[in-house]
Amino acid sequence: MKPDKRKRTDALIIHDRGKSQPSPVVVFLHGFPFTRSMWTIHIESLMNEIRAVDYDLRGFGENPSDDGITTIEEHVDDLLRALDGIKRILPVVLCGHSLGGFVGLRAFEREPQRFAGLVLCGAHAKAPTDQERLQWADHIRSISQNGTSRFVQGYLDSCFTSDTRETPTGEYDQALEEAKATPSAVLKGAMLAMMGRTDTLRQLERTNPPLLLLAGSQDSITPPDALLRMGLGISGTQFVRIPQAAHAAPLDNAEFFTNALRHFIDSETVRQRMK
Repeated sequence: MKPDKRKRTDALIIHDRGKSQPSPVVVFLHGFPFTRSMWTIHIESLMNEIRAVDYDLRGFGENPSDDGITTIEEHVDDLLRALDGIKRILPVVLCGHSLGGFVGLRAFEREPQRFAGLVLCGAHAKAPTDQERLQWADHIRSISQNGTSRFVQGYLDSCFTSDTRETPTGEYDQALEEAKATPSAVLKGAMLAMMGRTDTLRQLERTNPPLLLLAGSQDSITPPDALLRMGLGISGTQFVRIPQAAHAAPLDNAEFFTNALRHFIDSETVRQRMK
């Protein structure tokens, strides 16, 4: 078992742990406005099966940003440098939620040979519509007018199911505390990055990589049907609807999410690409 090694790569702290012998390498990228802690329960569950790499996206958690503005391209630069800094790295499975999924999609478009498979939750490969851009603009305006805490409270309420918000297990409370601690400039910068993301769907349709789409059954931010339609043009795509889960599906129904991820990693198609 590899201990949790904290590495600093171009001013980012990267965590690398799990199996020490050759094994599937899974890189976890968190969503907006979360931190890497959203993957803790999944990594702990898979620790004996995979080598796990995760980190806070620039500006979040333990990886602060100078000005709060980080584009998708810069996040991709960070990811590729992180992979460069990890010894004996094989093609990896990228597991990304929301913002992390957008970063993974663009990284795959830039350097597809680095990836044995993609797992996306709450992230669509199409560029945002005008309506989506205007909604993000409204969120940015809300932070400016009403402050970070009020925005974060309202946004996270829409990310979780009412059952998760009301249970004492702590996932919602921890996410709320961490999001409120994120500087407003970082939250605004992340939303601007998502507003400006490019269309990566055509690359997926051309290359047909092993792809797992996970959708919370109650997700109103990235509805399940939108992800299902996205996968129709990509040969071999697996689509899993996660019950009792909304946009924050990895936290709403962690056990179901982990089992779906495990099944994908163990699939013959993914294993062959890791060799």
